Amino acid sequence: MKTTLSIIYLLFFTTIFCQEKLKIEYEFRNEFDFEKTTNQISREIYKNSNDNRLYFELITSKNESTFNKIDRVDNSQNKSGTSISFVSGPGGFYYKNLKEKYSLSEINYNNKNLLIYDSIKQMKWIIKKEYTKILGFDVKKATLQESENTFIEAWYAPKLEFKNGPTNYDGLPGVILKLTMINKDWSQENKQIYSAIKVNVSDRFKISKPTKGKQLNQNDFEKMIQEDNIDFNETFLQK
Repeated sequence: MKTTLSIIYLLFFTTIFCQEKLKIEYEFRNEFDFEKTTNQISREIYKNSNDNRLYFELITSKNESTFNKIDRVDNSQNKSGTSISFVSGPGGFYYKNLKEKYSLSEINYNNKNLLIYDSIKQMKWIIKKEYTKILGFDVKKATLQESENTFIEAWYAPKLEFKNGPTNYDGLPGVILKLTMINKDWSQENKQIYSAIKVNVSDRFKISKPTKGKQLNQNDFEKMIQEDNIDFNETFLQK
């Protein structure tokens, strides 16, 4: 029996290596640390928000990928009460060219269609010894400190040899099946969590490079946002 299972396991992964693309569906949730919040209204909003779910889809080959939000109905959409969903990252329809080391994010900003160009930066992952299983795949842990208050925890599958993951995270020796962004300050530790719920393999999945909108680089886009914020403050807040 063990021999039969080993042969099936080997054939499955041989098939994956021969195929061109992976499609991974992720469930996204916030985990707000509402226990330390003294304001009752804020506490209820954070508590309700922890039940919200969003869904995203990564289609990746060795050299390219797309990542975007998908519509899916679940029970969290029927809950009453005020809540929020906070998602960081590039946003919009997000394309990466892993070979040429650049990304394009197709977004609508102030009723303008924009293509935000950015370079893909090498991430200084630290590989840990911990391992577990996700969706039947052996996964290993890696961590990354992005800033003084932002820490990343990733679980990647070495057998799925695509150096990619949700949103703008990549560079590990295997696709990321779970990603946790931890934001810390003096009073709270809030998390944003992507968890893979489905993995499909096929050579039929399409990866389309976005083309609609005026192209800006990331620095110019950030300057545009800053200028718009200044204009807004001068117009509405300083009267």
